[in-house]
Amino acid sequence: MRRGYRPTAVGKGTVTPERLLELEQLRQGTSISDLRSRSLTLDQIRTMPEVFQPRMSVPSEKHVSDLRSSLKSVRDLTPVLVLPLGEHAVVIDGHHRLEAYRMEDRDEIPVEFFGGTVQEAILQSGAENSKTVMPLNLSQRTNWAWKLVRMVKPGDAMGYLFSKRQITVSAAVSSGTVAAMRLAAKALGEDADEYPSWDLARQAWQDQETPEAYQPYGEEELEEQAQLIADRIARSIGTHRANNPEIMARGLTKFLGRNTPDVISEMIVRCEEDPALAHIVEQIRERHGWEDEDADY
Repeated sequence: MRRGYRPTAVGKGTVTPERLLELEQLRQGTSISDLRSRSLTLDQIRTMPEVFQPRMSVPSEKHVSDLRSSLKSVRDLTPVLVLPLGEHAVVIDGHHRLEAYRMEDRDEIPVEFFGGTVQEAILQSGAENSKTVMPLNLSQRTNWAWKLVRMVKPGDAMGYLFSKRQITVSAAVSSGTVAAMRLAAKALGEDADEYPSWDLARQAWQDQETPEAYQPYGEEELEEQAQLIADRIARSIGTHRANNPEIMARGLTKFLGRNTPDVISEMIVRCEEDPALAHIVEQIRERHGWEDEDADY
C-alpha cells in the first residue's frame, strides 16, 4: 500500500429518505461473502461521515497520536465497527482508529461487522461515540441529536425516522432536548436542513418565535452551562471568598444588577429541590419572617 493512502468517503450530501433507502438496498445486496471475517484490507473500507460520524469537527490529532503510540506496543486496537454496503464495508465507529492505522501504513486492520440495518447502524454510531475513550462533548451530542431529529421515513408516510427514546439513547441527551428540537424543526420547516448545528438552528428558531414558544435548553444543557459557570467562578475567586456570604452577596449583586431578584428566586428553587439544602430554605424563612413560598423575596 502506498504511503499517504486515505480510505475514501462514499456518498455525499444530505441524508434524505431516498439516500437511506439506497443504502439499505446496498446493505441487503452486499457482495462481501464472509461477514464473520475479523479483518479487512484498507482498500475494502470506506467512510461515510455525513451518515455515520456524529463528530462534525475534524479528527483529533492528539487522539490519533495517542492511538499510534498504542500501536507501537500492541499489535491491534479495538476492532473498527463496520457495516457491509455493496462491495465495501463502511465505518460506523472507529474513525480515529482507522486514521491511526492508515498513518502507521497498515494494510489490514481488525474489524467487527455490524449485523443490523442502516437505520440501526446510524443509532449505534452515536451510542458508541458517547461512551468511547474520547466521548462526544455536549455540542457534538446535541448536533448529532439534531441530525437524527431531521431524518424522516422514506416512502409516502413522512414522519420521524427515529423515536424520541432512540435519539436520547444514541446521542445521550434528554427527552426534553429532543422535544425542543422537534419543535424547532417544525417551526423552521424546510429551512431546518439549512442549519447543520443545533446552536445555529436554535438561534434561527429564537429569531422567529415568541419568548413563550421558544424552549432553548434541555436539562443536560442547563447543567453543563451551570457547571461551566461554577468552574469559572471557582478559578476566578477561590474558595476563601466563596466562604464569605457577605462578600459573595455583594459581588453577585453588583454583577447581576436588576437580574438579582430573578436569580435569587431560581436559587431558592434549586435549594428546595436539593435534599441536602432544602432545610436551609426553611431556616432562612424563619430567620427573615417569610410567610410562604410565594412571598416576594
